[in-house]
Amino acid sequence: RLTLVPNRRIARTIRGYLCLVPTEAQVRDKVMIVAGCPTPLVLRRFNDIDDCFSLVGDAYVHGAMFGEHVTGDFWWTDISLV
Repeated sequence: RLTLVPNRRIARTIRGYLCLVPTEAQVRDKVMIVAGCPTPLVLRRFNDIDDCFSLVGDAYVHGAMFGEHVTGDFWWTDISLV
């Protein structure tokens, strides 16, 4: 097995974007763009609470690294990191 990027693996978002995520990422984790953060983050729901998440790590999302997703058809929501 060849590893080109250590501690990362390839994943796909629900919308079909390819990304590199930490090896600890799981199927139901969320890849989110967080205001003020230079990269998208992989977040995991904390104790099934809707707006509480724990940080898994950062992600590279092809096509979303330079604000391409921040357009008129999105909304910001407040979350808590625990």
